[in-house]
Amino acid sequence: MNSLDDLQKIKELDPSGMLETEEGFYGQLTESKNIISKTDLSVLKGKNFKGLAILGMGGSGFSGDIIKALTADEIKIPVEVVKGYDLPAFVGKGWLVIPVSYSGNTEETISATEQAAERGADILIECSGGKLEGLAQKSGHSLIKIPSGLQPRGAIGYIFYPAYLALEVLGLINIEKEDEAFELIREKAGLFNRNTPAAPAISDYDKFLAG
Repeated sequence: MNSLDDLQKIKELDPSGMLETEEGFYGQLTESKNIISKTDLSVLKGKNFKGLAILGMGGSGFSGDIIKALTADEIKIPVEVVKGYDLPAFVGKGWLVIPVSYSGNTEETISATEQAAERGADILIECSGGKLEGLAQKSGHSLIKIPSGLQPRGAIGYIFYPAYLALEVLGLINIEKEDEAFELIREKAGLFNRNTPAAPAISDYDKFLAG
């Protein structure tokens, strides 16, 4: 048996189940649609923002990089990705600030969020819980609540996509060709997973016959 088809061996080599988590990327994207449909963004709708700042560290910060790249040709306001304790001096009242922390306890992101609040920025928090969720509940900030229980690096679908969808709900971008992209991801997810047999190894004799 090809070792790539040995599910028990894969389980032994991947005790944390990271492969299974990554195979669930398509599911994370589809669930993100449900999450954002249930998120109350009414406080932020209709506002003309001066700029957008996405706060986050590690995978959460990377999600900001993805959103900035995807919106670069369309969004009409500056987009800043902040990966650290301090908010740039130009970010303040009139800006939309999206703190992203999977755990909700990233101290750098919390620090920058507090600065944004002090400056009167509009805040949309995305997290699975923790201190940021408490801050949202206490201060009345809009909150995108995402599922917990994963390694942050394995939750990139949950981390990136709801915030991206929220920008469309708020009228900042128009997401096109989403159905086409989803179908491609679904197709590839069906091809590249543990249950798809690995291609048989080509022997030296087969190579010889092939010329």
